[in-house]
Amino acid sequence: SLTEIEKLALTPTIVYSGKRLMTEKIARLLAVRMPPLSNEQQTRVKQAFRQILIDHHGDNLIQKSYQKHIENTGIAFHHSGLPPPIRASIEALLKKGILRICVATSGLSLGINFSVKSTMIADLQRPGDQGITLYSASDILQMTGRAGRRGKDLKGYSLWPSLGYFLAMAKTRRNPIYPRLKHDATTFLGLVDKGYSLATTQELYQKSFDQYQKPSSRVQLLSYPVLEEHFVSGRELKHKSPLCANQSPAHAYSRYIRSQPSVCRQCFLRSNCHHFISRSYQDPLAKLHLHLHKIGAIGSDDQLTDYGKIAKYLPHSGGLYLAKLISSQTVTLHDLVELMACFSLAHYKSPTVSLTYEPRFHKHKVLRAIHFLYPEQLFSHLYETNTRARHQMSKTAPQTQYIEFHPDAGYLIQLWTSGISWQQITREVTTAYFAEGDLFSLFYKVSNYLQSVHKAHLGDLSDEALRLREYILRPPLDYSYQATSNSN
Repeated sequence: SLTEIEKLALTPTIVYSGKRLMTEKIARLLAVRMPPLSNEQQTRVKQAFRQILIDHHGDNLIQKSYQKHIENTGIAFHHSGLPPPIRASIEALLKKGILRICVATSGLSLGINFSVKSTMIADLQRPGDQGITLYSASDILQMTGRAGRRGKDLKGYSLWPSLGYFLAMAKTRRNPIYPRLKHDATTFLGLVDKGYSLATTQELYQKSFDQYQKPSSRVQLLSYPVLEEHFVSGRELKHKSPLCANQSPAHAYSRYIRSQPSVCRQCFLRSNCHHFISRSYQDPLAKLHLHLHKIGAIGSDDQLTDYGKIAKYLPHSGGLYLAKLISSQTVTLHDLVELMACFSLAHYKSPTVSLTYEPRFHKHKVLRAIHFLYPEQLFSHLYETNTRARHQMSKTAPQTQYIEFHPDAGYLIQLWTSGISWQQITREVTTAYFAEGDLFSLFYKVSNYLQSVHKAHLGDLSDEALRLREYILRPPLDYSYQATSNSN
């Protein structure tokens, strides 16, 4: 039993639970059932914690009831719903060995350089972008890997709630290594902008670890020399060439399939050519190349368009859409910042939003644009199953939905940029399922968008974006940013 863990000299301990509210429930239950701290121990925890809170600028953010709970029991909970300064303070307290137990979500095991005497995984699954999911091998190894303090313990201890949990997770082995070279829009646009030719880009991906793992697959980008070679080698087409000799065939093909003006319309080789393209260019990189021509990010000379030059700076969720709006010069920064907020919050989050809020954009128009710019065939990781449509057996509702888009998030950034205090905004919008930590995360993501707009060298818009970013990062966010940077 965890209540006996201190008698076994196995503290400090991290107990992992998948859900935020469950970490709080377990921490409070342990506080009631475990032996109380002595007065001397309470004084030690209190003095250390209060100084750490000041150091991390969290003394005005922590709920006094939670602070008292930690100081009296030496037991804490840790999850992403807490403000970053509070998380950093708890991490510092745990690292110093002052806490007995910290009940946390798996995020505590990531990117933090500390360890404890023992760990326990208290459930088998956690929520994720794709719904409830079992812990991956990497999750389990990362969590259990926190057991054992260098220089203090000869060994660390992985504790298990039952034999069933032990059999399910204790013998986990590492996942295979996966390639990290991305097949994404901003990577491709960045290579084009750096002067990489199609042949050089193709060679880069051919020599990647991804291709090493899949030697039978082939990376080939659509270029005129390849197309001409195909036709010249054909007997009946010898000495004839496609009409796209002076421009990108990928551009001509992409315009044709969108019913736009294209040399393909007058080309006598069109039928054979398009059949060859649709049959030969099926790998993800070739499809992405064609798609970037289709949406207008790459032009007929296989160089970035004005739209593409902006899009390369926006790798964030919805970046292709925001770049399109910026290049059209039809929106203000305040229009953009509301959309940035919407692309910074997952659709399943649940903040409280005023019924009088009127978005600056039309939700369904945005989603139509997103589905065009991010087709599910190319960007499947950005979508998840629409559980409502599945449960209701709806034939009209979309079967999948874009994960990182919440139309109500514009209200939150609108409140914050209006000058409302942190205490006011948290009172108005936070719930049991949308906490202060979610607000911090939202505003930081928006600030990252604005930083990207600033780096895009867009004149007055970039200057205005930098000023707005600085305003958004006013206290307590700027302090939190420092604390989070120091703790990693």
